[in-house]
Amino acid sequence: MKTSAVIRIGLRTGCAVLALLAASGMAATDDKKIARAQQERIQRMQQEQQALQQEKTQLSTEKEETERKLQAAKSDLERARALVRKESAKQLELDAAQKEKDAAAAQMAAQLNAQLATLNADLAAARQQLQSTQQAVVQLKQSQATSQREMDLQKTALQSCEKQNLGLYQLNTDLLTRYESAATKQSKGLLGGLLNPFGQVRLENEGSTVRDQLDALRVDATRAQ
Repeated sequence: MKTSAVIRIGLRTGCAVLALLAASGMAATDDKKIARAQQERIQRMQQEQQALQQEKTQLSTEKEETERKLQAAKSDLERARALVRKESAKQLELDAAQKEKDAAAAQMAAQLNAQLATLNADLAAARQQLQSTQQAVVQLKQSQATSQREMDLQKTALQSCEKQNLGLYQLNTDLLTRYESAATKQSKGLLGGLLNPFGQVRLENEGSTVRDQLDALRVDATRAQ
């Protein structure tokens, strides 16, 4: 019994020792695992820190680049605004100049239209005057033709009148000559063949007066024209 008990105790003790040794080995293994895990965790943390640092550096670089681009964009925007202001001012000047040109062109067009209207009116008046002149020329030609016909008729009538007047003149001259001859004879007969000088002069004077009157009444066609 005692031996069995001793054996059991020994076995128990051995088991306990083995358990302790196993536990100790397991504990050592766990410590290694823990240490490895911590080491890995530290490495991961360091890697993450390095990654964060790199990301921070990259972000800083990107920020600087962004700020540079933003500043460049602001400069470009300011230049664009200045250019827009300059172009707007220039456009205003161009618009003002165009308005002045349009106003001047409108004024010139109005003046030209007025001058054109005046010229058209003058042209119409000139045409009317020309038409009136042409009508007057036609009437003048007609009047000249009528006057020429009348002058021809008057010339013919004057020539006829001259011919008749010449006949009357000759007839009266003959009558006067006969009268003077008869009067001379009669005076000589009354005075016994002697003509009173005073009677002769009177007779000659009366004959001259009658001849002058006949000459004045004689129609000369060339002198009448």
